[in-house]
Order: sequence, then C-alpha cells, then structure tokens
Amino acid sequence: MTEDLEIHIVELFKFNKRPEDLKTNFDYWMYFLKESENLKGEIMKALEKKSRVLKVGYS
Repeated sequence: MTEDLEIHIVELFKFNKRPEDLKTNFDYWMYFLKESENLKGEIMKALEKKSRVLKVGYS
C-alpha cells in the first residue's frame, strides 16, 4: 500500500495464541477482537499493562 497504511486480512478463528504468547501490538489486538466478550476486568487490566496501544485504543 503506502508507508502509512497496512492492511491485514485475518480469520479470527485461526488466531489461537494464548495471552502469554502475545508479543506484538497486532497480537494483542487480534486477541482482544477474538476474545472481547470473554475478557473480564483483571484479564483486561493485565493485557492493558502489556500493550499501551491496546489500552489507548480500548479506553
């Protein structure tokens, strides 16, 4: 695309990483999108501590 734009096509059902395996901001966002209805307060707080981008985007 361009230097400023990336497009990712993801099949969320194929994203199978566990919270302890998340490394990149992309991983955190995919996990959040896939598991959002199951995320409770403490789990979400732990994810936010590890990913500032997720915290800013989710808030």
